[in-house]
Amino acid sequence: MNIAGSSDLRGKAAKADIQVKGKNFRVINTPETQVDASPNLTITLSENRVHVGGEVVIPNAQITLKTLPESAVNASGDQVIVTSEEPATAGETAGREMYASVRTILGDNVNFNGFGLKARIQGNILAVEKPGEPTTGSGELKIVDGEYRAYGQGLVIEKGRILFSGGPINQPGLDVRAVRRPKEGISVGVQVRGHLRQPDFKLFSDPSMTQGNQLSYLILGRPMSETSGGEGSALSQAALALGLKGGNAVAQKIGGKLGLDHFGVEASEAGAEANPENASFVVGKYLSPKLYVSYGLGLFDPITTLRVKYTIGRHWKLVSESSSEASGGDLIYTIESGK
Repeated sequence: MNIAGSSDLRGKAAKADIQVKGKNFRVINTPETQVDASPNLTITLSENRVHVGGEVVIPNAQITLKTLPESAVNASGDQVIVTSEEPATAGETAGREMYASVRTILGDNVNFNGFGLKARIQGNILAVEKPGEPTTGSGELKIVDGEYRAYGQGLVIEKGRILFSGGPINQPGLDVRAVRRPKEGISVGVQVRGHLRQPDFKLFSDPSMTQGNQLSYLILGRPMSETSGGEGSALSQAALALGLKGGNAVAQKIGGKLGLDHFGVEASEAGAEANPENASFVVGKYLSPKLYVSYGLGLFDPITTLRVKYTIGRHWKLVSESSSEASGGDLIYTIESGK
């Protein structure tokens, strides 16, 4: 690493022109991360601003992250970190505004392994920093030789792109296609597009099959007709996690706003044999001690169901159900014994 330049220390704020150049300089060296950098930067300090320009090439990087425990949670969105800042230590450069335009280029030996993803990454990003504005990014990162493991299965990443279109650098777009071939002549996969914070998942297969079978082949390696009850529950939860047929949207919009009495996945009607293909995401609430209303949205098939239960008396109950396929009702009489 070589640092050269000149400075003028006269006046209230120092002025300087600095050049930073290096080759294969180890900038991070921890058990989890080793990163080498080859910078070519120019730093200019004036009385009221700091400007950083140039590029940083990352020829080698080995990043291996441990999986977070299930108990780990993100920091609250309203978290505020308060630190003491003494006027004497604020420094004469505190009033300088920061400007930066730096391109980061990933070389041929940048590898990432963590959170189920194992891949080599290439590409470059131009990061631009201006006072009072979020840092923006332009460019593209490509996932090369990638594999993603989910639900105990490995998916080959045929196409993986992280796109920076000039917006906030922490909000890139995704264009990812991952495939699994569980049997000869059958391939299933997932297409991920959209913004990083709210990606859109879509299943696909060759040959064509129902969405339920696509997910079953993707996770279990066989059709839904060959799954057990426990495996069916896992499929339902996976469908909800992927947000298939809008189930995740219901959870986000309703779950946090209402005090619901039921909120989750049901594989079938109560008392009936579990059938994962009929799984739905259900939200329900007692409007009164006797009146219960629930709304279900199919995870695999776009079927919505409205169910109403009304307790007439100790032994009598009226149940009515209406869906996009059929409507009906039952008058139920219950006899309790052993009391």
